[in-house]
Amino acid sequence: MIVTDVASVKGSVVVMLKVCLVVCQKNFIPGHPIAGSEKSGIDAVNENLFVRHRVILTPSENPMRRQWKPFPSLWRAVDAELSLMSVEEHDKVLALTSHLPHMLAYTLVDSAGTAFARIVKFFVMPQVVFVISRIAGSDPVMWHDIALANRAALLSG
Repeated sequence: MIVTDVASVKGSVVVMLKVCLVVCQKNFIPGHPIAGSEKSGIDAVNENLFVRHRVILTPSENPMRRQWKPFPSLWRAVDAELSLMSVEEHDKVLALTSHLPHMLAYTLVDSAGTAFARIVKFFVMPQVVFVISRIAGSDPVMWHDIALANRAALLSG
């Protein structure tokens, strides 16, 4: 049996697993599909969510590394593209390319409110406003938890 996750932060998941689930740890391969939307709940179900999206696997600390070779076929079966990274590299890369942009989007929209859209439309392409507004429409509780879980990578920049 192989166990995986789909969390946006790997370091805290790996640490918790070592502490709480020693029995399961040897079968655990941290994974992170870079797919999703600002929507959540049952109404946000998307059967093609992983199609042509990258999935990052971080098996570097896994003692069963040689035995996990069939596992990537799960992701390939849903047409995902695979990448391998260390846990540390994953958390640093995602801090800069996903977590920090989410924090900035929330800050921009919260600080400027409706004036933000008018200001940005005047200076840049409307697509930028759409992207920032869409990102800031994501679940704030989830992104609060992600920011706390990846605090070290976010602060080290």
